[in-house]
Amino acid sequence: MIGALSDGCSAGYTRAIMITRIIINTPRRGLRASLACLTLGLSLSGCSYFGFMTPAEDEQAAIDRSMRKVAESSQLTHDYISAARHFESLYNKNPKDIDAALGLARNLRYAGTPKRAVMVLDRSLKTTPKNPHLLAEQGRALIASGNSQAAIPPLTQALKIGVGADDWRTYSALGIAHDQVGRHDEARAAYDKARLISPENTTILNNLALSLAMSERLDEAVGLLEL
Repeated sequence: MIGALSDGCSAGYTRAIMITRIIINTPRRGLRASLACLTLGLSLSGCSYFGFMTPAEDEQAAIDRSMRKVAESSQLTHDYISAARHFESLYNKNPKDIDAALGLARNLRYAGTPKRAVMVLDRSLKTTPKNPHLLAEQGRALIASGNSQAAIPPLTQALKIGVGADDWRTYSALGIAHDQVGRHDEARAAYDKARLISPENTTILNNLALSLAMSERLDEAVGLLEL
């Protein structure tokens, strides 16, 4: 609402109206000079109309970009605690930042605190309940927390919605969840779908071999690993 604008932005809004009136009423030859004067005043007011950021906003955005790069670099070097700390700072600034939520949850899981990851994802899924990446990460965090039964619905939903190139990871995670609750046939069906996406993937083959071994199909398990 206009009445909710701060004093600085109210002035900017007034100038925006003035610019519109100038565009309508000023002959084309004098339009550029008139607009230049008003636009200069608008920028000096400190208001970010027309998509421009104030210097303070621009500086904060640069800090956030730098922090995100540090977080991603920390994850790549397996410094998961530092990565989680940086992603947490970004997430606390903007809980709707899905990438920050995913980065925080993933690194909390890697750092051995999957229950905290589940809490972060539960919070994010309240605002974006159908995001497949959040759902898939929630499933992985639940498996790591020892709650494989609860992991099956979000993983299934993530696959139904579609998580893109990471589908094989989600199918593999679903297979693990089914194996851990004793549903080995369903597990192998999930691994088979993962193999269709990534046929020579050793992670999938190892999981499938383990599933076969858990079903006392040892010869098949050994044969699979010897491929």
